[in-house]
Amino acid sequence: MCKKMIYLVSVIVVLAIGSLAQAGISEWEAAISGANPLNWYKFNETGTDCIDSGSGGLNGTYDGVSLAQEGLFGAGTAVGFERTGANRANFTGAPDMPGPWTVEYIVKTTKPPAANDSQALHDGDATSIRLAGWTALGEAGFTLYGVADYQFTPEGDLTLNDLVIQPDEWMHLVWRNDGSGTQLFFNGQLAATSPDSVDLPRLRIGGRGAGPADHLNGVLDEGVVFDRALSGAGIIAHAGAADLVGGKSHETGPSGGVAY
Repeated sequence: MCKKMIYLVSVIVVLAIGSLAQAGISEWEAAISGANPLNWYKFNETGTDCIDSGSGGLNGTYDGVSLAQEGLFGAGTAVGFERTGANRANFTGAPDMPGPWTVEYIVKTTKPPAANDSQALHDGDATSIRLAGWTALGEAGFTLYGVADYQFTPEGDLTLNDLVIQPDEWMHLVWRNDGSGTQLFFNGQLAATSPDSVDLPRLRIGGRGAGPADHLNGVLDEGVVFDRALSGAGIIAHAGAADLVGGKSHETGPSGGVAY
């Protein structure tokens, strides 16, 4: 009798978790669909095609990634990236996109931060969006190759240490080019700004063309591109739809950190 009860409780828990995950992804997909994205990558494929569910139709091809990984929204909803071989999604011939633009990700790095050890999200031959930049701390940033690895200026009481993405925590990350500069959002909250900006690269996701050194080390559940600057209210609404606004802590690492 006791074993039967334990089994029934286990089944109920599994079903409840599955229902919550399904409810979460439904809310997220409704929010993103309603915002009319240009490119929308769900990273839930089981084959080698990386499908664009946005209006732009920019499909790509996976190269060396781990498909059907556990994501924020449940089993099989994410793609794993490592630093072995190519390990990226390729979008042959995709042009860089001038601002204004917004790009957002639901991502979890599995690599502790380190100095001068970049992790690329969107990447191209000229520019790169970096979960970890080529800096002394390895904080989030963006790059114009051959010119600069741009650092953000933290908002309010935040410091550069607070812009370092810690491992094993799902985050909703947004870079926004509004035509006058670039803003960085963590879990719906404005974390930092820069007067500089770059065109959004779209040749690759998760890896750099030069080799695996600057590849993402982690898991991507969602990647979304807009050909406009989303409002702050729109960004926080998307983070809320993913249940990541303010409710998930950006864990304090050895170099410090705060909760978002």
